[in-house]
Amino acid sequence: MKKTLKQFALLPLFCGLLLTVACNKNDDKDVEIPNSWFNGVITAVVENGSNYDELFEKVVVTVWDRMAGNSEKIASGNWYNGGFALTLPSTLDNNFLENFGDLEHYMDGIQVSDKNANFTNDTPIFWAYDNEGNRVGGRFKLSKEDQNSYTEVLFMYADRDVRVIGSQKEISDEGEEYIEIWNVSLKKGWNKVYATQHENRGEISTQAVSDMNWYFENWSDFLGIQKAPKNLPKRNTVFPRIGRK
Repeated sequence: MKKTLKQFALLPLFCGLLLTVACNKNDDKDVEIPNSWFNGVITAVVENGSNYDELFEKVVVTVWDRMAGNSEKIASGNWYNGGFALTLPSTLDNNFLENFGDLEHYMDGIQVSDKNANFTNDTPIFWAYDNEGNRVGGRFKLSKEDQNSYTEVLFMYADRDVRVIGSQKEISDEGEEYIEIWNVSLKKGWNKVYATQHENRGEISTQAVSDMNWYFENWSDFLGIQKAPKNLPKRNTVFPRIGRK
């Protein structure tokens, strides 16, 4: 089954596996870490955002709470003049985080510099709300699409510096090969991770991609609904990534 460009950055995203990655740990120390870290402050101007000024009141950010078994709000900000501003919390409780070591069975071909590191395996989702407190339509995303690829930012929190490199591969039922390459260096705190989908290849990197814009992705049949459909996804999971249909 062929992967579609946008399937890759949305949720339930991935598992499956194979690889061949060789990495010398001593070499890692000499690699310059991309400046993926940011202070959690987000000021977003949304594409065609003025169209939603009468609809949206605020933006709420949720992350999956593993202990509660549900998504929980971690931040919010007001909608104004076609965009929004908010600040992600400087730290996250452990119930929002997962340990790299606990996910090894999903990570064949992926090497992690510190398996004791914890991170948001379920990355934040940005939701639109109206003035009556109802979730409206869909989510906001920071992304870029061109003729040959689709890139979306995953906002990822880590409790320490950690590097994730390697590759995973799967063969579809039709015999098509799909490979995903990881080159991620997380700094303690919030990071922007760029997930790029090509036709038969994915790249997950902390190397910045230019010309990214904020968009509202409407998951309803029409704008103006007062409540979101009941089947809206609650999670945006990173591992497992390969192998999901």
